[in-house]
Amino acid sequence: MTRPALTLFTFIITVFAYGQKKFTGEYVTNFPTYGMFGKTLKLNCDGMAVLNFQGDLMNDNSYGRWIIRNKTLTVFFDTTKPNARYKDTLNFKIKGKRLYISDWTKEMYAKFKAKVVQHNKETGENLKLPAYKEFDRTYNRTPKNFQGKTGKQFFKKTKIYSCH
Repeated sequence: MTRPALTLFTFIITVFAYGQKKFTGEYVTNFPTYGMFGKTLKLNCDGMAVLNFQGDLMNDNSYGRWIIRNKTLTVFFDTTKPNARYKDTLNFKIKGKRLYISDWTKEMYAKFKAKVVQHNKETGENLKLPAYKEFDRTYNRTPKNFQGKTGKQFFKKTKIYSCH
């Protein structure tokens, strides 16, 4: 009885201690947005993350920490860093060696729509959102070039960091 329990305990400790290390490395977007803006996400062994945004004379880094739960990578960005482009959290679905930006849920869409309605009341503008089904179908489709061709953007792994 103690041997199976010890084996299970060792397996659980191994998964928690070494499970995230296979995700460390450098991820790059599969195509530059509008033909010129690229992003690079670096996931370091110590749990630190750096998201670099570059293109058209811009090059800035956002720093944070990353964790993985249920095949979802969550990056919590540091809100105290000045000039950081990203100051909230980003969630990515992990599929093989690719990271996809998580889709919007109906609850997230409802909150966003409420903000748009509130903005319209305060400013007198008439901003409109498409229905959720249309919004969900077109969300995370990014222009590939200046001609308007769009595609689903994701981060693909280009470098592996070895953690010891």
